[in-house]
Amino acid sequence: MEAELRRSPRVPFIAEAEIMEIETEVRLSARTGDLSKHGCYMDMVNPLPQGTSVKVAIEHGQRTFSPRPERWRAPERRNNK
Repeated sequence: MEAELRRSPRVPFIAEAEIMEIETEVRLSARTGDLSKHGCYMDMVNPLPQGTSVKVAIEHGQRTFSPRPERWRAPERRNNK
């Protein structure tokens, strides 16, 4: 069994999200799968390349949340061995 590498626990949270690539201003639809104090999982049809700077807006009910800092970076993917 692999050790948990996250800095904080994640909790299930399903919501619609919009991700905007900062350089091109391309907007993509996504959905959250879970959230934590230090990050969240975004399910996307076409994931962005590693290191892409983005702005995120998460919509749930009648509210929209844009996490700070507004410039997020897509995480480096780990090699699964």
